[in-house]
Amino acid sequence: HTFLVPSEANSRVVSGFLDYLKVEKGLAPLTVAAYTSDVAQFTGFLNKRERSLLAARRNDVRDFIQQLFANSVDGRSVGRKLSALRHLYRYLLLDKLIQHDPTLNIDSPKQWKVLPKSLARDEMEIMLRAKRPASKGKYGEALALRDRAMLEVFYAGALRVSEIVAVKLADLKLDLGYVLVRGKGDKERIVPLGKSAQEVL
Repeated sequence: HTFLVPSEANSRVVSGFLDYLKVEKGLAPLTVAAYTSDVAQFTGFLNKRERSLLAARRNDVRDFIQQLFANSVDGRSVGRKLSALRHLYRYLLLDKLIQHDPTLNIDSPKQWKVLPKSLARDEMEIMLRAKRPASKGKYGEALALRDRAMLEVFYAGALRVSEIVAVKLADLKLDLGYVLVRGKGDKERIVPLGKSAQEVL
């Protein structure tokens, strides 16, 4: 019975919102159906947080959108879902059912980016310990050694891909245990290299 009260409150809110879309906004049936589905999805998200539509906060909307992106929902679909929520909370404000709109100042989907997923330490160590594939062709072994060295430096120095591919031999100070890296805006920084990276290099 945990979600009984939020569910009842949500049902009343959604019912009133649908009437608003059909009667006052005069939206097409397909648009109404799409908005209904979007609001239902957000309602399910809130239910897991034991929160009703009327009690939703800005961070709930942001977390919902972030979850959509994390689940590979495309930007256009996310934009429509955000539009549905904006319509919903505008309606609730007009009816004085809420005092604050949780969708205010939420960036448009084009400005959202999902944080890159990083490898766990164990996963990286498995990659580094993996046996080299059998050499293919004249340069097979050399390429395998190069790839291993790049992985070690990449991991040891927490470099960007663009940074590691731009490193020149003159930037490597192996005797001193560091490499000179040029990052964004052509800014230089010194990156220390661990013993393992030094040995492979």
